[in-house]
Amino acid sequence: MAQILNYIDIAKWQDPEQIDWQGLKDAGVKGVIIQLSHGNAYEPNAREHIAKAKQYGLYWHGYHFYEGYDGEADFATSNARALGLTSKQYMFLDMEGSISGDWSAIFYSFMAKWQTAGFKTGLYCSESPYTQHFNNADLVNAGVYRWIANYSNEPKNYDMWQYTSKGGIGKYTGDLDHDYDRTGKLAYATGTGGSDSGNHDTDHSKTDPYEPVTAKNGAFVGMGIDTTGLGGGPAYGYSTDGSNFYSAITPLGFVFRQVDADRMWELLKRKINISSDGTTTIAESLHWADILDKPDIALKSDLTWENIKNKPDLSQAGGGAGTPGKDGKSAYQIWLDAGNTGTEADFLKSLKGPQGNLSLWYTDGGSVDTQDNGIYHLRKSTENYTGLPDSAPGLTVAFKVDGEVTQLYQSASSHNLYARMKFDDSWSSWRQLNGTGTGNNDTAIDDGTSEVETVVEGKLKAGSISPSGGMDPAETDKEAQAMGLNAITVPLLLTVKDSTDDVPMVSDANYAIAKNNVEYLTKKGYKIILQLYPWINNGTVVETEWAPASMDNFFNNYGVALNKMAKLAENNKCYGMYVATNLVKTEQWDAQWVALIKNIRQSYSGKLFWRTNWWYDASWDSTSVANFVTMMNRKFWGEVDVIAIAAYFEVTAIKSPTSEQIQTAITKVDKFNRDQNIEQEITELHDLWKKPVFFGELGIPPFADAPSQPWSDVKNDQTVVDYQVQANWFDAWYQAFSKYDWWLGYSIFTIDDSNSLYNPYGHPAADVIKKQFMVKQSVNGWSGDFNSLIATVNHEVMSTGNQNQPVPKQGLLVVKRYNNFATQTYYDVDGDVWYRLYNSSKSSWTTWAQETFF
Repeated sequence: MAQILNYIDIAKWQDPEQIDWQGLKDAGVKGVIIQLSHGNAYEPNAREHIAKAKQYGLYWHGYHFYEGYDGEADFATSNARALGLTSKQYMFLDMEGSISGDWSAIFYSFMAKWQTAGFKTGLYCSESPYTQHFNNADLVNAGVYRWIANYSNEPKNYDMWQYTSKGGIGKYTGDLDHDYDRTGKLAYATGTGGSDSGNHDTDHSKTDPYEPVTAKNGAFVGMGIDTTGLGGGPAYGYSTDGSNFYSAITPLGFVFRQVDADRMWELLKRKINISSDGTTTIAESLHWADILDKPDIALKSDLTWENIKNKPDLSQAGGGAGTPGKDGKSAYQIWLDAGNTGTEADFLKSLKGPQGNLSLWYTDGGSVDTQDNGIYHLRKSTENYTGLPDSAPGLTVAFKVDGEVTQLYQSASSHNLYARMKFDDSWSSWRQLNGTGTGNNDTAIDDGTSEVETVVEGKLKAGSISPSGGMDPAETDKEAQAMGLNAITVPLLLTVKDSTDDVPMVSDANYAIAKNNVEYLTKKGYKIILQLYPWINNGTVVETEWAPASMDNFFNNYGVALNKMAKLAENNKCYGMYVATNLVKTEQWDAQWVALIKNIRQSYSGKLFWRTNWWYDASWDSTSVANFVTMMNRKFWGEVDVIAIAAYFEVTAIKSPTSEQIQTAITKVDKFNRDQNIEQEITELHDLWKKPVFFGELGIPPFADAPSQPWSDVKNDQTVVDYQVQANWFDAWYQAFSKYDWWLGYSIFTIDDSNSLYNPYGHPAADVIKKQFMVKQSVNGWSGDFNSLIATVNHEVMSTGNQNQPVPKQGLLVVKRYNNFATQTYYDVDGDVWYRLYNSSKSSWTTWAQETFF
């Protein structure tokens, strides 16, 4: 059949100010389907689209794009209600693309929420997945409005057909989705003036579920969706006016209302013998006076059968004691019937669940299969165990977690490490995990200790990934290793149209990039700090210039994005995340920020950072001094865990200053004779709030005059490139603040961006950074024969907190030396194996790497 355009659907891609709304009406469009939300996020243009539809007298309905987040149906429901969707309108679920799980079950879970909210429910789907995942007859019987997309042919089953996504309408030349509603059911009654009066969503109060209105024109009996909010899906019932619908017979059973009860009572009371002599009586209703011995305030527990008078005599009501039934089967018998064998003691043993906390156990032989979950060191000589890959004595450790057994064996002769796992009562073959064995010193381990350099415990030496770079975690790891970093600041880009935009959002693509970086770098052993990075006008506007037009809209939408990041941080056990970074033009809304921080605490258990921008003040500029005092007293500092600063302080006009000259200027800024004591002011900020201070961004371009304005990397004909200035900058700030216990450290701006002049990788500053916060740490060694090593290892199994293990889990740490090298192998309680290598000629450990062997 020919397509007849009478509806369109729109989303954030269509600017409400650009659409030719009058042109839509002139083209025969009756209404619009508006995207209200996606995942757990608002649609930025939804409210304006709705307002325009109302203004031009168009029907409007909503749709939600499914993304598979927890709580998504509840979010979509509350958001639609907040935007004014009523019981006369449809809410469609848009299901498309790659969706894991049962499509039909997912849809019906949304439908249940929307019916409870009083919305009519529809489904949007392309014809192919619709045919594959849904039963058309079931949807028809459930009253679901089927909105089907097919750009080539008319769908076989549909109520509304989306037949193209190309072409504009009226003066609007952009692409619009064109739809044909062939049933007319998307039109709905209005408060006044009929179907074309314009005010199609007049807010009537919800239908009274107990008192149907008097019947009038349009009344009918048949199938419908209850409008009283009782839910239950499509039902047989009646409408007294053609609009309000009252369920009578539903999938949940019969529905009775007060008018039904009143009618029935008139019939029932005639059948009850109310006698004056009290033999068989019943009160027509229960009155307060009929309750005996009542207290002044009655509780439900006070209303007992015994203290109600004028009650009927039920002794002749029929029934009586029934015939005793057969004894049921015992739980033991049911267990046997299920195919199990054994005594009652065996049955009781089978009921024992897994042990709550994994513990260290020892066994003198036999199978770990019979033991509880735990870590087992097999004490007897390995010669007592069969199936080992090497006949020599060695260290054997078994992990049992949720019934699965992993066995690790290290040979005393070859020093090779092997692993195997038990599946379905059969062992996998042994796999060698390393090849570091020397074949020498067969029964002895080198004594003494190895000294290694590592970042001081409790300090952060981080690098901030540049959003302008490749966002390549492998490159980040390479640069971080070269500079001895132990933490990474990972940006999650927040798309912001311009400096007044109040509807920022995180795109799926940017979320996926951040997630990939977090997961990769976490496995490499770095502490992760997540940052919601405002990407304003494609990165052309800095975040310090962001002044949202509506702060209410800003906090709503920013809060959604921040919660999304919080879940990513929580799921990956990130060390910390920023609440805000350099949003200085929003800091005055103290109360809103405090409320948002408390909300984030419900989703994220790690450390919360707040980063403000650098500042300046001078004794001769009272306004600048007052601004510093105001910033220092912001209430949000008391709600976060870490005070962070973007440390682009203007310190000196001296060209190519030494580290010492920069240190002096940090305590007395010579630029414009400000005499600002930056070190003292940062100390005052800490002293006021008693929170650690972190330089969330520390960096400078390699220019001779950069210490005068480190926030600018703009070059001109007079710019003198001097990479030593960059090195001196990092040294000076470290020398000035490393003496304070409350100084947490810094994050380099920037890494993973070869085009950025701020990136110190490969330049003199990288060597300076590598030496900072480093401390020599002894790594335990063992002397004597291999059996002595076993005893020592047992002592270390559950106390590895001082060994800088790769994951915060209990486990077994094995340390060995091979001439100029040392190895650490860590077996955590989940059976994962990690290793790293120390090279004494380079005086450094490699980062932890995870060995995957199954």
